[in-house]
Amino acid sequence: MRSLRLQTKFFINYSVVVLTIIVLAFSFFYYYMAQSLEQNARDNLSQLAVKTSEQLDGFLSELDHLALQTVTNKVIQSAFINAYHADNSVKNNYFDQHLEDSHNVMDMLASINGPNLTAMRFSLFNAKGDYINYGTKLVDEKKIAGRMSSSEFANEYKALLSKEGNRIISPLHHDYWSEQTNMDIISIYREIRDVYDSYGMLEIQQPYSKLESILQFSTLPQLKVYVYDENRDIIYGKGDPKQIELSITSMAEGNSNVKNEIAAASLSTYSGWTVMLVDKSGSLLPGIQILRKTLILIGIALIVITLLIIYLITNQLTRPLKQLSASIKKVSMHNLSVDLVNDHNSNEIVQLNRAFDQMFDRLKKSMDLVVESRSHELNAQFRALQSQMNPHFLYNVLSVISAAGMEAGVLKIMDMCYKLSNMLRYITTFQEKEVTIQDEATYAGHYLELMKERYQDHFTYHVDIEEEALSISIPKLMLQPLIENCFQHAFITIAPPWHIEVSIWLDTSHWYMQVKDNGSGFHPEALQNFIRKTEQFTDNMSAGLLDLKLGGLGLHHAIVRLKLLYGEHMVFKVETNEPHGSIITIGGLQHDPGFSG
Repeated sequence: MRSLRLQTKFFINYSVVVLTIIVLAFSFFYYYMAQSLEQNARDNLSQLAVKTSEQLDGFLSELDHLALQTVTNKVIQSAFINAYHADNSVKNNYFDQHLEDSHNVMDMLASINGPNLTAMRFSLFNAKGDYINYGTKLVDEKKIAGRMSSSEFANEYKALLSKEGNRIISPLHHDYWSEQTNMDIISIYREIRDVYDSYGMLEIQQPYSKLESILQFSTLPQLKVYVYDENRDIIYGKGDPKQIELSITSMAEGNSNVKNEIAAASLSTYSGWTVMLVDKSGSLLPGIQILRKTLILIGIALIVITLLIIYLITNQLTRPLKQLSASIKKVSMHNLSVDLVNDHNSNEIVQLNRAFDQMFDRLKKSMDLVVESRSHELNAQFRALQSQMNPHFLYNVLSVISAAGMEAGVLKIMDMCYKLSNMLRYITTFQEKEVTIQDEATYAGHYLELMKERYQDHFTYHVDIEEEALSISIPKLMLQPLIENCFQHAFITIAPPWHIEVSIWLDTSHWYMQVKDNGSGFHPEALQNFIRKTEQFTDNMSAGLLDLKLGGLGLHHAIVRLKLLYGEHMVFKVETNEPHGSIITIGGLQHDPGFSG
């Protein structure tokens, strides 16, 4: 019972401390993340509002730029001056009677509007009822004449003149120049005048759909966009007027969060309009509820695991020290069983010390056994190494064969033994991780010459190496696998004669090796399989690490080593050598910082 009470105390104390830390840490993390996510959402919406306002300014300034080009054009000014001074007794449209001025104005408008037809329509008119239109939408002549003779038009014209040449941006209104009365447009007005007098007015019109394309977000359909002027009159936006007014008012008062909505606004200094974005569904606000639920689930799982760990620890710590010491005392090399015995009369600490003393003694004996086992293992490895063939034995045998060839007067045998001996020395020198291109080319040359001796007239080759490249350091055994691939694969199904061309060159930063053959070439499926094997080998290097010995590299191992050494700076390209055959090009940086050592 005392043991249970002690374990319970440990368990309760540790649990309270750990649970307090977990709850405080998770609460602080949740509060911090929630605040950060909300602030990020507001910042993102504010940036989106500024960007939308800038796009709206760009849309309006483009129209205003066209308007300025039009009203300052000398040809257009001259035509309207002529119309201004024309006989007032004639009621007809001046531009219907004076076709030369009409054509000149139309040509200028076409030039200003450009081939892309930036504006939908240019409407130029004066107070006398003279007018001319240019654009992509047809106009209703009767409707225009009726409008320009109305008192409403006269009042509007006077209002436009009162702006004294400044631009006037007219928000949403119906197209009163066309038969399509249900078509909404937006207009910019500019006065046609010189320093002294006013001669007419220009209206550039764009369909309201273009404004909507700027203010609509296809990826955020739930995002509400409102545009209003300095009087808080809605220029763009749909919805409940009261709710819109509430959002505008709260934004004006500096409160951007009303009833779970996130809002941001940007004032345009160009037009004086304010673009306000309202997200009522909180779509721009990342899922705080999901974060809260996730943290709760993780917290519960962490608490359960922690309580389990605490229980196991306390259970281990509160084992009776008396039983532990008595049990350790009985452990020996001849008796490894543990027998827990209650001994109330013994000093547990003393017994524990004695038990540790005995344990160290047994540990020493165990270490002696381990050392002895390790010694046997090293002896076995040494005997295994002795059983391997010494490479010098091969060199000596080749020397004997070469001497026999000399005595027989067969110089070709001497030459072949010399080349093969050099190749074996080159392969079995494991200490060298890098060589020069000259060393690599010499080794590959011996290989090519031996193949030439084997196939005689059935095989030819050509080697072209830039002299500057000879001293460049590269990984060992890069070129020979490319050449060997020709004999192992490219020439198997192709009748001789066979031909190989080897090229080595430099550019400003890389070295390149290229091998061309007239063999069967790479089948597309075989090439894809080769690339897949190379990628798999690179992704799981430990699975094939034993294959990376310098004496047995295949083509894909050479490419893997290139990728490991040079990374994204490696060069590997396979092309077709017309009419048949393949071209393999590899390369790497001339001085790679990760290559040395």
